[in-house]
Amino acid sequence: MGELVRMTLQQVCISLKHVARGVGVSQDTVKGWSMGRTDPSPENRAALVAFLRAHSEKVAGLADDLERSGSPEALFSSGTRASSRAWRS
Repeated sequence: MGELVRMTLQQVCISLKHVARGVGVSQDTVKGWSMGRTDPSPENRAALVAFLRAHSEKVAGLADDLERSGSPEALFSSGTRASSRAWRS
């Protein structure tokens, strides 16, 4: 399980701190999962899955915004839909 958690977090380029906040556990807890020292409880596993799904939807939304805007500068300029929600949980 630890390898799967670690690889997943690396693939989506997300920090342990961000995951911990989103799941509602400590950063050390997420680190323990990613190192294989412990496994998430069934409740924490469900929260982790829900968090990662929500995160992937945010990333997909940013990609859609970028594709529509045609300009990275427009994507993150003030007042755009993406800039107001980017990386918030």
